[in-house]
Amino acid sequence: MSGKNKASDPQHQSASRKSVFGSAKRSVMMSKMTPFTTVRRRHVMTAQRVARRKSQIKQQPEKVDTTLNDIVNKTWHVFCCSPLHKFNSNPKSLQQLSRLLSSVLAVETSRVGGIATSEEIGTKAIFSIAQGIAITEDDQPAIKITVNTKDRNNVAEMLLCSLASGDLIGDASNNSCTDLKEKFTVLPLILYKGNQSTKNVMFNWLKTEFDCIITKVTFNSLSLAWMLGMWSCMTDSEEACKPISITWKIPIQHTGLDCIESKFEPSSIETLWNACHKGSDDIVLVEEVQSLINGLQEHLLRHFCIKFQALPLQQVCFTIANIHADGKIKILSPEHVHTVLCHMNNLALELLDWRVEKSDEQSM
Repeated sequence: MSGKNKASDPQHQSASRKSVFGSAKRSVMMSKMTPFTTVRRRHVMTAQRVARRKSQIKQQPEKVDTTLNDIVNKTWHVFCCSPLHKFNSNPKSLQQLSRLLSSVLAVETSRVGGIATSEEIGTKAIFSIAQGIAITEDDQPAIKITVNTKDRNNVAEMLLCSLASGDLIGDASNNSCTDLKEKFTVLPLILYKGNQSTKNVMFNWLKTEFDCIITKVTFNSLSLAWMLGMWSCMTDSEEACKPISITWKIPIQHTGLDCIESKFEPSSIETLWNACHKGSDDIVLVEEVQSLINGLQEHLLRHFCIKFQALPLQQVCFTIANIHADGKIKILSPEHVHTVLCHMNNLALELLDWRVEKSDEQSM
Protein backbone atom coordinates (compact mmCIF):
# COMPACT_ATOMS: atom_id res chain seq x y z
CA MET A 1 0.00 0.00 0.00
CA SER A 2 1.43 3.33 -1.01
CA GLY A 3 -0.15 5.12 1.93
CA LYS A 4 1.31 2.79 4.51
CA ASN A 5 2.52 4.55 7.64
CA LYS A 6 6.23 3.87 8.15
CA ALA A 7 5.87 4.28 11.90
CA SER A 8 3.56 1.26 11.98
CA ASP A 9 5.81 -0.86 9.77
CA PRO A 10 7.59 -3.46 11.99
CA GLN A 11 10.56 -3.53 9.61
CA HIS A 12 10.91 0.25 9.85
CA GLN A 13 10.54 0.12 13.62
CA SER A 14 13.21 -2.55 14.04
CA ALA A 15 15.65 -0.57 11.91
CA SER A 16 15.13 2.71 13.75
CA ARG A 17 14.69 1.50 17.28
CA LYS A 18 17.57 2.19 19.66
CA SER A 19 18.31 1.28 23.24
CA VAL A 20 16.90 3.64 25.81
CA PHE A 21 20.35 3.65 27.40
CA GLY A 22 21.95 5.01 24.22
CA SER A 23 24.40 2.22 23.48
CA ALA A 24 25.04 1.81 19.76
CA LYS A 25 26.23 -1.76 20.27
CA ARG A 26 22.92 -3.10 21.59
CA SER A 27 20.81 -5.27 19.27
CA VAL A 28 17.57 -3.80 17.93
CA MET A 29 14.32 -5.40 18.99
CA MET A 30 12.20 -7.15 16.43
CA SER A 31 9.27 -9.51 15.91
CA LYS A 32 10.02 -12.03 13.16
CA MET A 33 8.15 -15.28 12.52
CA THR A 34 7.15 -15.41 16.18
CA PRO A 35 4.49 -13.94 18.47
CA PHE A 36 7.23 -13.03 20.95
CA THR A 37 9.42 -9.94 20.81
CA THR A 38 13.06 -10.90 20.44
CA VAL A 39 16.32 -9.80 18.87
CA ARG A 40 17.72 -10.79 15.48
CA ARG A 41 20.85 -12.40 16.89
CA ARG A 42 22.75 -12.89 20.13
CA HIS A 43 26.41 -13.13 21.06
CA VAL A 44 27.15 -16.09 23.32
CA MET A 45 29.38 -15.18 26.27
CA THR A 46 31.43 -18.35 26.43
CA ALA A 47 33.87 -19.14 29.22
CA GLN A 48 36.74 -18.39 26.82
CA ARG A 49 35.40 -14.91 25.99
CA VAL A 50 34.96 -14.20 29.70
CA ALA A 51 38.56 -15.23 30.39
CA ARG A 52 39.83 -12.89 27.68
CA ARG A 53 37.80 -9.95 29.00
CA LYS A 54 38.63 -10.59 32.65
CA SER A 55 42.34 -10.41 31.79
CA GLN A 56 41.79 -6.64 31.48
CA ILE A 57 41.10 -6.25 35.22
CA LYS A 58 42.93 -7.45 38.28
CA GLN A 59 41.03 -9.70 40.66
CA GLN A 60 42.10 -11.76 43.64
CA PRO A 61 41.57 -15.38 42.55
CA GLU A 62 40.50 -16.61 45.97
CA LYS A 63 37.76 -13.96 46.17
CA VAL A 64 36.59 -14.70 42.64
CA ASP A 65 36.23 -18.41 43.33
CA THR A 66 34.40 -17.84 46.62
CA THR A 67 31.87 -15.42 45.16
CA LEU A 68 31.09 -17.49 42.07
CA ASN A 69 30.76 -20.67 44.10
CA ASP A 70 28.25 -18.86 46.32
CA ILE A 71 26.04 -18.38 43.24
CA VAL A 72 26.21 -21.96 41.99
CA ASN A 73 23.64 -24.61 42.97
CA LYS A 74 21.17 -22.09 44.39
CA THR A 75 17.75 -21.27 42.99
CA TRP A 76 17.53 -17.56 42.12
CA HIS A 77 14.57 -15.46 41.05
CA VAL A 78 15.44 -13.04 38.24
CA PHE A 79 14.33 -9.38 38.17
CA CYS A 80 15.28 -6.32 36.15
CA CYS A 81 15.89 -2.92 37.73
CA SER A 82 15.85 0.54 36.17
CA PRO A 83 18.83 2.88 36.87
CA LEU A 84 19.34 3.71 40.55
CA HIS A 85 19.24 7.42 41.37
CA LYS A 86 22.09 8.69 43.56
CA PHE A 87 23.42 5.23 44.42
CA ASN A 88 27.02 5.06 45.56
CA SER A 89 29.06 1.90 46.03
CA ASN A 90 31.94 3.29 48.11
CA PRO A 91 32.47 1.54 51.49
CA LYS A 92 31.11 4.43 53.58
CA SER A 93 27.91 4.62 51.53
CA LEU A 94 27.40 0.86 51.69
CA GLN A 95 27.72 0.95 55.50
CA GLN A 96 25.13 3.70 55.66
CA LEU A 97 22.78 1.75 53.37
CA SER A 98 23.20 -1.30 55.60
CA ARG A 99 22.06 0.71 58.61
CA LEU A 100 19.12 2.26 56.73
CA LEU A 101 17.77 -1.05 55.40
CA SER A 102 18.31 -2.73 58.79
CA SER A 103 16.19 0.00 60.40
CA VAL A 104 13.42 -0.50 57.84
CA LEU A 105 13.49 -4.27 58.38
CA ALA A 106 13.36 -3.84 62.15
CA VAL A 107 10.34 -1.54 61.87
CA GLU A 108 8.57 -3.96 59.55
CA THR A 109 9.34 -6.88 61.88
CA SER A 110 7.84 -5.06 64.85
CA ARG A 111 4.81 -4.03 62.79
CA VAL A 112 3.93 -7.62 61.85
CA GLY A 113 5.06 -9.04 65.18
CA GLY A 114 1.51 -9.66 66.34
CA ILE A 115 0.45 -11.30 63.07
CA ALA A 116 0.89 -15.03 62.67
CA THR A 117 3.15 -15.71 59.70
CA SER A 118 5.30 -18.59 58.54
CA GLU A 119 7.94 -16.28 57.04
CA GLU A 120 10.39 -14.49 59.30
CA ILE A 121 11.59 -11.05 58.19
CA GLY A 122 15.27 -10.46 58.83
CA THR A 123 16.47 -7.49 60.85
CA LYS A 124 20.13 -7.12 59.87
CA ALA A 125 21.13 -6.12 56.33
CA ILE A 126 24.69 -6.10 55.02
CA PHE A 127 25.72 -4.38 51.76
CA SER A 128 29.00 -5.46 50.17
CA ILE A 129 30.84 -5.62 46.85
CA ALA A 130 30.50 -9.02 45.19
CA GLN A 131 34.00 -9.66 43.91
CA GLY A 132 34.57 -11.61 40.72
CA ILE A 133 31.28 -10.86 38.92
CA ALA A 134 32.44 -7.77 37.00
CA ILE A 135 34.07 -8.76 33.71
CA THR A 136 35.62 -5.49 32.49
CA GLU A 137 36.63 -2.19 34.04
CA ASP A 138 33.53 -0.58 32.48
CA ASP A 139 31.21 -2.81 34.49
CA GLN A 140 29.71 -1.45 37.67
CA PRO A 141 30.83 -3.50 40.69
CA ALA A 142 28.15 -6.01 41.63
CA ILE A 143 26.40 -5.35 44.93
CA LYS A 144 25.43 -8.11 47.33
CA ILE A 145 22.77 -7.56 49.98
CA THR A 146 22.49 -10.16 52.73
CA VAL A 147 19.66 -10.13 55.27
CA ASN A 148 20.20 -12.35 58.28
CA THR A 149 17.53 -13.78 60.58
CA LYS A 150 17.62 -15.73 63.84
CA ASP A 151 17.46 -18.88 61.77
CA ARG A 152 20.82 -19.25 60.02
CA ASN A 153 19.22 -21.41 57.36
CA ASN A 154 16.79 -18.62 56.47
CA VAL A 155 19.11 -16.02 54.91
CA ALA A 156 17.89 -13.71 52.14
CA GLU A 157 20.44 -12.86 49.45
CA MET A 158 20.24 -10.33 46.64
CA LEU A 159 22.71 -9.54 43.87
CA LEU A 160 22.55 -6.38 41.75
CA CYS A 161 24.73 -6.81 38.65
CA SER A 162 25.82 -5.23 35.39
CA LEU A 163 27.93 -7.49 33.19
CA ALA A 164 29.76 -6.67 29.96
CA SER A 165 27.19 -4.00 29.20
CA GLY A 166 29.55 -1.28 28.03
CA ASP A 167 28.53 2.37 28.19
CA LEU A 168 24.82 2.19 28.96
CA ILE A 169 24.01 5.86 29.43
CA GLY A 170 24.52 7.73 26.18
CA ASP A 171 27.61 9.20 24.57
CA ALA A 172 30.55 10.27 26.71
CA SER A 173 30.96 13.45 24.62
CA ASN A 174 27.42 14.57 25.48
CA ASN A 175 27.33 16.82 28.54
CA SER A 176 23.78 15.83 29.44
CA CYS A 177 24.75 12.17 29.35
CA THR A 178 27.74 12.87 31.57
CA ASP A 179 25.40 14.51 34.06
CA LEU A 180 23.12 11.46 33.95
CA LYS A 181 26.05 9.14 34.65
CA GLU A 182 26.86 11.10 37.77
CA LYS A 183 23.29 10.77 39.04
CA PHE A 184 22.38 7.24 37.98
CA THR A 185 23.96 3.82 38.47
CA VAL A 186 22.92 1.06 36.05
CA LEU A 187 22.61 -2.36 37.69
CA PRO A 188 19.89 -3.90 35.51
CA LEU A 189 20.03 -7.48 36.77
CA ILE A 190 18.75 -8.54 40.19
CA LEU A 191 19.02 -12.08 41.52
CA TYR A 192 17.09 -12.85 44.70
CA LYS A 193 16.95 -15.89 46.97
CA GLY A 194 14.83 -15.85 50.10
CA ASN A 195 11.30 -15.63 51.41
CA GLN A 196 8.57 -13.45 49.95
CA SER A 197 8.08 -11.20 53.00
CA THR A 198 11.73 -10.10 53.14
CA LYS A 199 11.77 -9.60 49.37
CA ASN A 200 8.77 -7.28 49.51
CA VAL A 201 10.39 -5.12 52.18
CA MET A 202 13.74 -4.97 50.36
CA PHE A 203 12.21 -4.19 46.96
CA ASN A 204 9.88 -1.51 48.33
CA TRP A 205 12.81 0.13 50.09
CA LEU A 206 14.96 0.07 46.93
CA LYS A 207 12.13 1.60 44.88
CA THR A 208 11.62 4.40 47.41
CA GLU A 209 15.27 5.07 48.20
CA PHE A 210 16.60 5.09 44.62
CA ASP A 211 13.49 5.96 42.59
CA CYS A 212 13.71 2.79 40.50
CA ILE A 213 11.35 0.22 39.00
CA ILE A 214 11.84 -3.49 39.66
CA THR A 215 10.12 -5.96 37.35
CA LYS A 216 9.91 -9.74 37.48
CA VAL A 217 11.66 -11.45 34.55
CA THR A 218 9.89 -14.47 33.08
CA PHE A 219 10.90 -16.62 30.12
CA ASN A 220 8.50 -17.36 27.29
CA SER A 221 8.95 -20.33 24.95
CA LEU A 222 11.23 -18.44 22.60
CA SER A 223 13.42 -17.19 25.47
CA LEU A 224 13.88 -20.77 26.66
CA ALA A 225 14.57 -21.87 23.08
CA TRP A 226 17.33 -19.25 22.81
CA MET A 227 19.04 -20.68 25.88
CA LEU A 228 18.63 -24.22 24.61
CA GLY A 229 20.35 -23.26 21.36
CA MET A 230 23.15 -21.27 22.99
CA TRP A 231 24.00 -23.56 25.91
CA SER A 232 22.96 -27.13 25.13
CA CYS A 233 26.39 -27.97 23.67
CA MET A 234 28.33 -26.47 26.58
CA THR A 235 29.93 -28.88 29.06
CA ASP A 236 31.54 -28.65 32.47
CA SER A 237 35.16 -29.77 32.67
CA GLU A 238 34.61 -31.33 36.11
CA GLU A 239 31.12 -32.80 35.65
CA ALA A 240 29.90 -35.58 33.39
CA CYS A 241 27.36 -34.59 30.74
CA LYS A 242 23.81 -35.32 31.80
CA PRO A 243 20.76 -35.71 29.55
CA ILE A 244 19.13 -32.48 28.39
CA SER A 245 15.63 -32.23 29.80
CA ILE A 246 12.88 -30.20 28.11
CA THR A 247 9.55 -29.78 29.87
CA TRP A 248 6.40 -28.77 27.99
CA LYS A 249 3.41 -27.35 29.85
CA ILE A 250 -0.12 -28.66 29.30
CA PRO A 251 -2.20 -25.47 28.97
CA ILE A 252 -5.53 -27.23 29.60
CA GLN A 253 -6.55 -27.73 33.22
CA HIS A 254 -8.24 -30.78 34.75
CA THR A 255 -6.64 -33.22 32.30
CA GLY A 256 -4.76 -35.13 34.99
CA LEU A 257 -1.49 -34.14 33.27
CA ASP A 258 0.36 -30.91 34.06
CA CYS A 259 3.42 -31.26 31.84
CA ILE A 260 5.40 -33.55 29.56
CA GLU A 261 9.12 -34.02 30.10
CA SER A 262 11.36 -35.22 27.29
CA LYS A 263 15.04 -36.07 27.65
CA PHE A 264 17.70 -36.09 24.96
CA GLU A 265 21.33 -37.12 24.91
CA PRO A 266 23.60 -34.05 24.52
CA SER A 267 25.21 -35.64 21.47
CA SER A 268 21.82 -35.85 19.73
CA ILE A 269 21.05 -32.18 20.44
CA GLU A 270 24.54 -31.22 19.27
CA THR A 271 24.07 -33.09 15.98
CA LEU A 272 20.78 -31.31 15.33
CA TRP A 273 22.23 -27.95 16.38
CA ASN A 274 25.21 -28.34 14.04
CA ALA A 275 22.75 -28.88 11.20
CA CYS A 276 20.88 -25.67 12.13
CA HIS A 277 23.82 -23.45 13.12
CA LYS A 278 26.12 -22.51 10.24
CA GLY A 279 27.82 -19.30 11.38
CA SER A 280 30.24 -18.27 14.11
CA ASP A 281 30.19 -20.22 17.37
CA ASP A 282 29.74 -16.94 19.28
CA ILE A 283 26.78 -15.65 17.22
CA VAL A 284 23.37 -17.32 17.23
CA LEU A 285 20.47 -16.26 14.99
CA VAL A 286 16.78 -16.48 15.85
CA GLU A 287 16.13 -18.53 12.71
CA GLU A 288 18.65 -21.13 13.92
CA VAL A 289 16.96 -21.33 17.31
CA GLN A 290 13.56 -21.81 15.71
CA SER A 291 14.96 -24.50 13.41
CA LEU A 292 16.31 -26.38 16.44
CA ILE A 293 12.97 -26.31 18.25
CA ASN A 294 11.07 -27.25 15.08
CA GLY A 295 13.38 -30.22 14.58
CA LEU A 296 12.83 -31.44 18.14
CA GLN A 297 9.07 -31.00 17.84
CA GLU A 298 8.97 -32.94 14.56
CA HIS A 299 11.02 -35.73 16.12
CA LEU A 300 8.65 -35.98 19.10
CA LEU A 301 5.59 -35.84 16.84
CA ARG A 302 6.91 -38.73 14.77
CA HIS A 303 7.53 -40.91 17.84
CA PHE A 304 4.71 -39.93 20.22
CA CYS A 305 2.04 -38.44 17.91
CA ILE A 306 1.83 -35.33 20.11
CA LYS A 307 1.81 -31.86 18.54
CA PHE A 308 4.36 -30.16 20.77
CA GLN A 309 4.06 -27.02 18.62
CA ALA A 310 0.83 -26.33 20.53
CA LEU A 311 2.52 -26.65 23.95
CA PRO A 312 4.55 -23.85 25.59
CA LEU A 313 8.00 -24.61 26.95
CA GLN A 314 8.07 -24.64 30.75
CA GLN A 315 11.63 -25.62 31.67
CA VAL A 316 14.96 -26.51 30.12
CA CYS A 317 17.71 -28.28 32.05
CA PHE A 318 21.21 -28.93 30.77
CA THR A 319 24.74 -29.30 32.09
CA ILE A 320 25.39 -25.67 32.99
CA ALA A 321 21.97 -24.51 34.27
CA ASN A 322 18.30 -25.17 34.89
CA ILE A 323 15.90 -22.47 33.67
CA HIS A 324 12.18 -22.30 34.50
CA ALA A 325 9.61 -20.20 32.66
CA ASP A 326 8.50 -18.42 35.85
CA GLY A 327 11.87 -16.66 36.12
CA LYS A 328 13.82 -19.11 38.28
CA ILE A 329 17.37 -20.13 37.41
CA LYS A 330 19.86 -22.52 38.97
CA ILE A 331 23.44 -22.33 37.72
CA LEU A 332 25.18 -25.69 37.99
CA SER A 333 28.64 -24.98 36.58
CA PRO A 334 31.07 -22.51 38.24
CA GLU A 335 32.97 -22.01 35.00
CA HIS A 336 29.79 -20.91 33.19
CA VAL A 337 28.43 -18.48 35.79
CA HIS A 338 29.29 -15.47 33.61
CA THR A 339 27.77 -17.14 30.54
CA VAL A 340 24.39 -17.36 32.26
CA LEU A 341 24.58 -14.01 34.07
CA CYS A 342 25.56 -12.09 30.92
CA HIS A 343 22.53 -13.45 29.09
CA MET A 344 20.23 -12.63 32.03
CA ASN A 345 21.74 -9.14 32.07
CA ASN A 346 20.92 -8.70 28.37
CA LEU A 347 17.36 -9.93 28.89
CA ALA A 348 16.90 -7.46 31.74
CA LEU A 349 18.11 -4.58 29.55
CA GLU A 350 15.85 -5.64 26.69
CA LEU A 351 12.86 -5.78 29.04
CA LEU A 352 13.64 -2.29 30.36
CA ASP A 353 13.98 -0.95 26.81
CA TRP A 354 10.69 -2.53 25.78
CA ARG A 355 8.84 -1.16 28.83
CA VAL A 356 10.03 2.38 28.06
CA GLU A 357 9.15 2.08 24.36
CA LYS A 358 5.67 0.79 25.18
CA SER A 359 5.08 3.65 27.60
CA ASP A 360 6.32 6.11 24.94
CA GLU A 361 3.88 4.66 22.39
CA GLN A 362 0.99 4.87 24.86
CA SER A 363 1.77 8.51 25.68
CA MET A 364 1.81 9.54 21.98
